[in-house]
Amino acid sequence: MMRPGRTRVAFRRYASLITLAGLALSAADGGLYRDWETVGGDPGITRFSKLDQINASNVSQLEIAWTYHSGGAQGRSTIQCNPIVVDGILYATTPTLDLVALDAATGEERWRFSDSSEVEKGPDTNQGQYYGLNRGVAYWRDGDDKRILYSRGYHILAINADTGKLIAQFGKDGRADLREGLSRPPAFVGIANPAAGVVYKDLFIVGSRGNSPGHVRAYDIRSGEMEWIFYTIPRPGERFADTWPADAHSKAYGANVWSGLSVDVENGMVFCSTSSPKPDLFGWLYPGKNDLANSVIALDAATGEYVWHFQEIKHGIWDLDLPAPPVLVTVERDGKPVDAVAQVSKTGNTYLLDRLTGESLFPLVERPAPESDIAIEQAWPTQTVPLLPPPFTRQEVTYDQLTTLSPEAHIDAVERFMNVRSGWFTPISPKGTLLYGVLGGAEWPGASFDPTTDLLYVAGNNLPLIIRLDPVTGKAAKGAVTFSTACTMCHAIERLGGAARRYEPEALAELLRTGRGAMPSFAHLGDAVIGDLVDFLQIDPKEKVEEPVDPDFVPQAYTFSGFNRFLDKEGYPAVKPPWGTLSAIDLNKGEIVWQTPIGEYEGLAERGIPPTGTPLFGGPTVTAGGLVFIGGSTDEKFRALDKVTGEILWEAQLPYGAYANPSVYEIDGRQFVVIAAAGGGKNGTPSGDAYIAFALPGIGQSRGP
Repeated sequence: MMRPGRTRVAFRRYASLITLAGLALSAADGGLYRDWETVGGDPGITRFSKLDQINASNVSQLEIAWTYHSGGAQGRSTIQCNPIVVDGILYATTPTLDLVALDAATGEERWRFSDSSEVEKGPDTNQGQYYGLNRGVAYWRDGDDKRILYSRGYHILAINADTGKLIAQFGKDGRADLREGLSRPPAFVGIANPAAGVVYKDLFIVGSRGNSPGHVRAYDIRSGEMEWIFYTIPRPGERFADTWPADAHSKAYGANVWSGLSVDVENGMVFCSTSSPKPDLFGWLYPGKNDLANSVIALDAATGEYVWHFQEIKHGIWDLDLPAPPVLVTVERDGKPVDAVAQVSKTGNTYLLDRLTGESLFPLVERPAPESDIAIEQAWPTQTVPLLPPPFTRQEVTYDQLTTLSPEAHIDAVERFMNVRSGWFTPISPKGTLLYGVLGGAEWPGASFDPTTDLLYVAGNNLPLIIRLDPVTGKAAKGAVTFSTACTMCHAIERLGGAARRYEPEALAELLRTGRGAMPSFAHLGDAVIGDLVDFLQIDPKEKVEEPVDPDFVPQAYTFSGFNRFLDKEGYPAVKPPWGTLSAIDLNKGEIVWQTPIGEYEGLAERGIPPTGTPLFGGPTVTAGGLVFIGGSTDEKFRALDKVTGEILWEAQLPYGAYANPSVYEIDGRQFVVIAAAGGGKNGTPSGDAYIAFALPGIGQSRGP
């Protein structure tokens, strides 16, 4: 295993350009292809392309080269996949999690993998939270053995990259079961892996999300057998177990890697960022500092052995998960290159850590944090603050930020602001807590890094929420406790998607005993506990439960009121803009170089209000052509910005929102930029099914339009 004191192997800025930029030249095809072979463009997830045919001088000429409609759009479905391109073939997923292979020059479908037995249906029509969601696939080859690996439901699948057929020798008939190996009965585990796994040699390394422990696992790519596991919730006697309850390994869940991983191939390390313990907000169920949760973790990629970790939030009780994989960068310190890890966060902070030791390359301080007004909660007394770079989004709602779009909107915002708790790391309260972060700072598309300038580009949101925990009394209280421990990962907002109150009590109890589709059976809880849970589930969560009259009563159970956006009566955020931005951060100096609002509302533009930015759930890709490409705005546009100044140079109206990162590649001398335009998801725009590729006109079009 590699130790922190070993000789540093620095990324040389202008050496090995193909590896650094994530570009692969196909020797078999005479170097005709420059690929986007991994999600994020390269194993370090820099989302940087060395291609410069499309540049600041000609980007205004971009036109649609091809459009592919996958089919399968429904309800609030979405596509968040960052396509990969290998040897001229583009691999991507659809809203129904089919896998497709397209001619990357024309968009023509070569093959499609679809397996109806793998379509997971939950007890409500809105199943998309994690069974209808995929953010990318992985590619591996050894000679003529070429495989696509991706997650669908609770399985990892291995698909022949040439034929689109399952590889029967992998796992059981081409599938490895993610429910197995978690020290919980598989029938009681609800799990999926929306992020792309990563390849290191002959290992496929994945995280997960669901009502299960978030351990990181590596599978043999040929056999599908699990080769190692790293426990993000430590077992008794393991390092950091004393920061968790004694029974956490067998009862707690979360601390999972749902946002993806990055790989330092040369140093043999894999990096991941973990979520809060679950269920979110109910921290009294997992008292302690909870080391390894809300953390950047470095592991030996070959063995899964711990190397180091950096914890951003101690005892996370806000759903402020680290939302994106660490980005592997090289920066300058005292005139020398230093390999580092850049991690963006929902808090709006950027952490820059030495890649081999985990030590921060900018100063950190510990600041006192507020106490909870829930008696059974033990909020951690301090939290960590990086002094540089400055936050790229706001971190607490203050009076001077309240909207002034109209006098009426301002008065309404002030009244609501005065009746809730707010402030930096203020715990969730029965009064309601107003905070930024759950919908950004940063989100799953993460950041991109330009190795020629050492600038990091990150999309951020200033979208405050009011979150409330209401005390539960009477016969429903026992069920509330069970719900908080067993159900909130999947159904935190509206409890079974609102379906529970449509069932008769007996039918609901039977559903809980047997499970359905994505929802596992809860028969192990016993009839008495299931009866308590039924009582709780049939309470309308939107009806506020009044505080107990007895002043000496201390509630032991609470219900979650939902993530309620702080909006004015017109539906705009009730704080001053900007609401969605793209920032460029100098990682050498720790400075924000520029920040540009991304997206605008037509109604506000008609009133003469400058672009405000909109909720932003897309991520940047930067190129050597001087451009940053980004979608993700509510106005459903795709944009290119000058990477030096932040000026918007080009925009295109898409048929649906683009809530993913674009990929950049070249075929026969023609550069393409492709993005999933499928709407839906958290931004609530109409759902579609498109991948759209842009290119300059009249270049290398011999293979088709």
